[in-house]
Amino acid sequence: MGETPNHLSPIFVNNTELFPDSKNIIQIPYSSFSNVTATAINTTSVAGYDWTKPFPGRAIDGHEAHLYVTRDVPLSDDIVQNSTTTLSALTFSIPGSMTNSSTDLPLKMDPSWYICRHIFISTKERARTFAVEGKGCDFLETSCRLDLVNSLTKRWGSKDGTTMCSSLALDPIPSSCSDTFGLSRQDVLAFNSTTLADPNEGPLVSSDRLMEWTWRMGTGYYDPHNPRSYEIAANRTYLIATVWGYSREVDEKDAQTPQVSLSCLSAWSRHDSVLPASPLTSTTAHAAPEPSSTSSSAASRNRAGLAQKLVAAAVAVTAISLLNM
Repeated sequence: MGETPNHLSPIFVNNTELFPDSKNIIQIPYSSFSNVTATAINTTSVAGYDWTKPFPGRAIDGHEAHLYVTRDVPLSDDIVQNSTTTLSALTFSIPGSMTNSSTDLPLKMDPSWYICRHIFISTKERARTFAVEGKGCDFLETSCRLDLVNSLTKRWGSKDGTTMCSSLALDPIPSSCSDTFGLSRQDVLAFNSTTLADPNEGPLVSSDRLMEWTWRMGTGYYDPHNPRSYEIAANRTYLIATVWGYSREVDEKDAQTPQVSLSCLSAWSRHDSVLPASPLTSTTAHAAPEPSSTSSSAASRNRAGLAQKLVAAAVAVTAISLLNM
């Protein structure tokens, strides 16, 4: 799934207001960037739990989130000619004690667990400053934190019959976060023991390796070597809210409000330009010719195939499935 360089990889074209929308998704050859070294790499720890034991388990160190940024990734000419984008990729790794050392695959997850990862994006300067200085998400106001955690847990198991997640893709961050974080809708990656046991899907949610179906976002369409493309990527801050919840298979007496971990990542450095926070629009910004609608539609349909795989047995939540592609 992540090791076939001739395959196509779906990416979000840019950080628009409705970025998980199918119109913001294209596919590019995995071979065009699979061997390219990332320009910037950032890692942050994630407070987490040992899901190999029954829910609620015990706290364990070693969960991490990783951000990779790669410059000048070429786009297929059938999408847009002579254009590149800067790709940002998110991966998630788990403690070594939760991994099979001989196969490098995650150990079996107890079926009582259900994990939801919510991804929000900010272009606020204070957000990225805190992230790169190692202060994580401390820039968020207390009211924002409380409202965000509440939105991600209060409807656990009741928001949608196909998932346990309390918030779904395209749901907005609470309004109390607008001053410190800005407007952002979310993408959601969710999984349970069935997902983790799959040899192809399991590594996508438990390994720092970059793979074909890794979560990726570009910066629109730019002429090759245009510095603006990288500046846009570097000025983003990713808030990853991980909800450590229970599945429908949990013993009723053990069900309790899930815990939430907030982690923030940015690729910005002191050497990079500072861009003002940009208002999000419903269209994809670009600095090169737009791709044809035919190519975009084809990419969307192919992305839908990926979504269908990832939501098998209703264990993953993506914007694609919500949009009924």
